Amino acid sequence: MGVGEAFTPGDASARGHVLSVGTLIPSKGHDIVIRAAARAAARPPVVVVAPRADDAERSRLASLAGELGVRLDIRVAITDDALLDFYRGAFATVQMAVAEPLGLASMEAQACGSPVVVAAEGGLPETIDPGASGWAVPRDPVAVAERLDALAEPAVRDRVSSAAAAWGAGLRWERSAAALRDVLREAAGRP
Repeated sequence: MGVGEAFTPGDASARGHVLSVGTLIPSKGHDIVIRAAARAAARPPVVVVAPRADDAERSRLASLAGELGVRLDIRVAITDDALLDFYRGAFATVQMAVAEPLGLASMEAQACGSPVVVAAEGGLPETIDPGASGWAVPRDPVAVAERLDALAEPAVRDRVSSAAAAWGAGLRWERSAAALRDVLREAAGRP
């Protein structure tokens, strides 16, 4: 897998929200992100970006955010440019989906210089350079909040953001296509 060339870092000084990208369904773990933001010392706002609306899940998440005092912004069916802006403006991107086969949002976020915190299950851990560009943690708000608090230290944030951008720059479609070509050639017994 890879990300397009448009996914590049933006202005690091403008970063402020925690971003969660995925369908509005409980298994995507947006509620874990909201609970983590409530536990984090800085209590950052949460932005959820989803491909389509689901009124029941939107209401559930809004109610949870209200109960916990977390500012929540749910965006649905946004443009690619708007998604890039959200990645570039993210303090961190958190992906807490249940057994996600691969985390494209994690890869896109890193390419935009956003540190990531992913669930330590499924294919999500494969999308990061562990401890450098982000962390794989249990699907637990406390574990996520600990990583968000670590990123509040400017030196840590700068280091992880730079590592995320460097890691993400290597996650291009061209590189993935070339690697797949090499595997297929080897499997076919061709040099």
